[in-house]
Amino acid sequence: MIINLKNISEKNIKNLLINGDKIVRNINRISKNTKNIIKLNGATYAKLNIDIKSYGSIFNFLNQNYKMNEYYTDEFIKYFIKFMFVNFNDVYYVVYGNISDPIDIKESKLMLTGMYLNKLYLTLTGHVFIEEPDFDMKVILTYTDNKLLIDKFDNWGINLID
Repeated sequence: MIINLKNISEKNIKNLLINGDKIVRNINRISKNTKNIIKLNGATYAKLNIDIKSYGSIFNFLNQNYKMNEYYTDEFIKYFIKFMFVNFNDVYYVVYGNISDPIDIKESKLMLTGMYLNKLYLTLTGHVFIEEPDFDMKVILTYTDNKLLIDKFDNWGINLID
């Protein structure tokens, strides 16, 4: 499938990234037991307060409760789950703490760096809302079922793009 760029604007792309970012930040507020903390591989996790039996049920939970699949590809969601959640002794935990500083997507510069079949390759240049130097983030969007979805985005400390 070839992308029809006439239907895609910078505003549409930024809105997708902003709304996707809000979803991730809301997921970071998921109900957890902050008195039941573990540290694994340099990260801190808190026990989930929801009944999760498998990684597949996390996938379903995120799509049903946060509509993650309206903004992200299944591939991204699966990688995100591996980054955010861990099963330790048959109990599921979620990353505890701020996963990254909020970025100002609305005021960032967006540059198309490539296009191949149904994928747009972009660079987002801007700054976070606190005093830090500018950033360059890579974004890959996939056009499927007449809509764009975030396929890869090296935000929130999750480096999905080499």
